[in-house]
Amino acid sequence: MCRDAAASCLGDSHALPSEIQTLKMGTRGFTFCLLLLLLFCATNHVELAQAANDACTVCTCSGTDVNCYGQSLTAIPSGIPTHTTQLTLDLNSITSISANAFTGLTALTYLSLQYNQITGIPAGTFTGLTALTALFFAYNQITSIPADTFTGLTSLTYLSLQNNQVTSISGTAFTGLTALTSLSLGPNQITSIPADTFTGLTALTTLSLQNNQITSISGTAFTGLTALTCLYFGSNQITSIPAGAFTGMTSLTYLSLYLNKITSISANAFAGLTALTYLSLFNNKITSIPVGAFTGLTGLTDLYLDGNQITSIPSSSFTNLTALTALALQNNPITTLPPGLFKGLPNGLALSNPNPYLAPNNFTFGGNTVAPPSTYGNASKPYKCDTVCATCYAVGSSACCETNCLYCTSSSVCTQCYDGYGMLGGSCVPLASIASVASVASTQSASAASMASDISAASASVATVSSASIASQMSASAASASSVWQTSAASAASNAPNESSDASSLPIILGVIFGVLGLLLLVALVVALRRRRSPNALATSSTATKLRESTPGSEPTYQVVDNSGTVANVVNPTYSTLSATGDHALYEHVGSQPQGPTGSEQVYAEASAPGVEYADPSLPNASSVRVPPTPSTTTYSTISGVVSTTRR
Repeated sequence: MCRDAAASCLGDSHALPSEIQTLKMGTRGFTFCLLLLLLFCATNHVELAQAANDACTVCTCSGTDVNCYGQSLTAIPSGIPTHTTQLTLDLNSITSISANAFTGLTALTYLSLQYNQITGIPAGTFTGLTALTALFFAYNQITSIPADTFTGLTSLTYLSLQNNQVTSISGTAFTGLTALTSLSLGPNQITSIPADTFTGLTALTTLSLQNNQITSISGTAFTGLTALTCLYFGSNQITSIPAGAFTGMTSLTYLSLYLNKITSISANAFAGLTALTYLSLFNNKITSIPVGAFTGLTGLTDLYLDGNQITSIPSSSFTNLTALTALALQNNPITTLPPGLFKGLPNGLALSNPNPYLAPNNFTFGGNTVAPPSTYGNASKPYKCDTVCATCYAVGSSACCETNCLYCTSSSVCTQCYDGYGMLGGSCVPLASIASVASVASTQSASAASMASDISAASASVATVSSASIASQMSASAASASSVWQTSAASAASNAPNESSDASSLPIILGVIFGVLGLLLLVALVVALRRRRSPNALATSSTATKLRESTPGSEPTYQVVDNSGTVANVVNPTYSTLSATGDHALYEHVGSQPQGPTGSEQVYAEASAPGVEYADPSLPNASSVRVPPTPSTTTYSTISGVVSTTRR
């Protein structure tokens, strides 16, 4: 059996080679098939790899839209259909853009690459995208915008570059974007804007530069932006607004400059912005508002000046802003308001949006509780006066204070006038006018005093020594009173600009009245005294002393000669000049009854002469003058000219 099996297994000696030949042929086929399989797998792998990099494989393609939002892409996919009009690549990890990434996409109108890690935009990136209208590059890491970055995008209307790290902009970065209507460049790290950066953007209507580090505004930065309607400049480092900064922007309606470091505003900073309706300057460091700062902004409806360091506001600051609906002034250190500040402005105006009253404020400084001028209510919540009132005491057009009245309790009762005004006759008039009245009164009183002095002097020439002394004292009193009044009037005039209430003007008025009355009484007293004494003074003297010349070499002797011609010796007589008749000087005794002169005569008083010696009054003989051996002439001085008779 074993042998049979062996024979069976080995078979015929000719059969073995044919089986081996068959086996060799099978091995070759298997090898060929294996080679074919390997070739197929390799080809399929390449096709799979190509498919994996195709835009419509990794993204969603729908009609002409390709949406690759949030696909964790690190590069822009290839194979984007050429008919694509909208391509979204937001929220990926793309770090760079190849030069030909968008080549051939001539139909593309919308391209968004927001929320990626892109650091730069190569030149020529957008070449050929002549139909593109909207380009979004927000929230990337772009640091600069080189020249001609967007060349060729002649149809672009919206460009967003906010929330990047841009520090500089080339002066020609936006050249050629003649169709651009909206440009957003903030927040970024931009520190300055080169002159003429936006030149040629004649269609631009919205420009956002907020949340940057810009410190100044070039005078020509916005030249040619005649179509611009909205300009956002908030949250920067701007310190001042130069005159003419917005020249030519006649279409501008919205301007925000909040949260800067502005300390001053040029008087012509907003000149020409006739279409402006919204102006925001809150949270700056403005200390004052120049006169005319808002002149010409007749269309302005919202003005925000709250949160600054304003300490004073000119009364004409808001003149002609008749369209205002909101005027925010709260949170400023100003302690009062000028009268007439809100006159002409609409009723219902919000002074601290949206509240109609101005709060919080600093009007309660020092414990004050009274509402400032131009408002009514109280210091904590002052409300704007009616549009027709400069100052008021309550709501409504019937609650206005009178002209130039700062505070009042009713329309006819003023308690305090404007600065530079005082109360006169129940009305507030300029203190300069009061000072003028005081000056005229002072001049009149001085004239009265001068008249009194003249009358006193005339009285003294014909009165006794006692009467002359009284008149002299009266004259001195009149002159003193006049001097005091002139000093008071001058003081009132010099202090006039600092007084503003009835309390300050009343003493001046009373001083004028009582001063004039006092002087008139004094003049009347002097005139009365003059009239009382004039009859006796003008009467002919009953006893007159006539100086008779003695013969040469003898001593001069004085004798009393009466009307009858009787001669009597007088011991050392005291004389008072009466008049002169002809060539002789007449004198009278102080104690004798004076008589009026009979004619116009020269009057003399005996002047002291060296060497003249008078006799002892106790001697019983006639008064004589002893002259030393050497003869000398007695000297006389002229007292007055012609003494006229008083008219009755």
